[in-house]
Amino acid sequence: MAAPIPLDDLRGFVSECQERRVGPILCERLAIVRHRYTSFFKGYDEREKVYGLNTFPGHREGETPTVDYVANYQTDLIENHCLPTGDYFPETTGIFVSFAKAYSISFGGTLVSDRFFELLLGLLGEPTYSPSIPRDLSYSSGDVVPGAHWSRQTLALLPDYRLQAGEGMALINGAFVHVGAAAWIFTLLNSDWLRFVSNTCRFHSLFPVRRVAPWPSDGSMLPDLFRLIHDGAPEAVDDTQGRVSMRSSNEIIAAYSGALSELALEIQTGLMKSTGNPLIFEGQGKIDVAPSGSFVNPALALAQGKLIDALLMVAWFVTRRVDYVLSGEIECISRDFASDENPLGLIQWPKIAKARLERMRLRHARRVFVSGDSTSHGIEDFWTNGLNLVAELEAIRQDFDALLQMEEHVIRAASVGDVDVDLCASSGKLFREAELAAFSFL
Repeated sequence: MAAPIPLDDLRGFVSECQERRVGPILCERLAIVRHRYTSFFKGYDEREKVYGLNTFPGHREGETPTVDYVANYQTDLIENHCLPTGDYFPETTGIFVSFAKAYSISFGGTLVSDRFFELLLGLLGEPTYSPSIPRDLSYSSGDVVPGAHWSRQTLALLPDYRLQAGEGMALINGAFVHVGAAAWIFTLLNSDWLRFVSNTCRFHSLFPVRRVAPWPSDGSMLPDLFRLIHDGAPEAVDDTQGRVSMRSSNEIIAAYSGALSELALEIQTGLMKSTGNPLIFEGQGKIDVAPSGSFVNPALALAQGKLIDALLMVAWFVTRRVDYVLSGEIECISRDFASDENPLGLIQWPKIAKARLERMRLRHARRVFVSGDSTSHGIEDFWTNGLNLVAELEAIRQDFDALLQMEEHVIRAASVGDVDVDLCASSGKLFREAELAAFSFL
């Protein structure tokens, strides 16, 4: 069974990004965008200061552009935020960020015109459209600098389009960079989860461990997952309890799954709302406008931090499994997998696994909100480090993936039979890779 959590919106979003397909949910909201944008300006009092529309950004929001400068202000606002860089996320990230921006605009809460929204929907299906997202220019309150890079590259493909009132600020502002990039990295994190489950099934189908108490039926996918892992697995015959890491395997897997679930739900929540500053909304008989802090997403940041902790925990667990397989405690498997032909066997592998774990701990043990400061003379005084966390997850999963590859090699090398096939057999139990799809989050 698939994970019984309401992730249909996230799955649909990921599918659209991967296929570059604009789904009906976006097309149907064009009328909402048109209504909100045009209605706002019909009732707009030019004497009212609206951030980014007729004020300068950040700590200069009390100042108003001159009449002569207003025509160029929206474009210059984007250019001013496009700081130079040479380090970008992979090309696919730009697709996810672009779809996330389209989703955000589609709710009609930002000062983006229906004409731009319509043109953006046309770009999303173009195979050559892939804005580059800077990896190292995320700062303090939101991701306006990466957002500006996205905006400039998108507008460059629309040479005949002239930004309308308020659009410059509305395009660079919002949580879309954070949310879109988090959705992109989650597709890779989901693949690592499935690889971990695959290794776990191989491990339990081949190596005897003490039987543990069954997992209670809790309405989640976990009982089915643990049945796949444990049913028919060989049991250790000694009367000791064995290592705590082996006895706690179900609890560790459940915690890992829970962290992934929480992150997936926060990404989906971030996709299903308009973000930016200011936001326009249906007021009493008119379209109103108000300041907003929705361009930061602290709940998503906390979920990312929790998953980083979970990956450090599971990396520790994987390292202990590698050590166990080569410990000499398993009957018929020599210590270090040594043989007469190869007396040293895999003696270095547990050491390298532990070294990689320590590197992961050294690089990624710092928490999300352990520090922070203010910018723009104190106006922007709350940090969520959105895109920085995406980059950290990208880095930690590369180390984690390498650790999983090491574990897979050790399991295959120590198993009986052909170590190159994807079918493991032990005590009458068969495990096929195709079964893993039922436990995907996407």
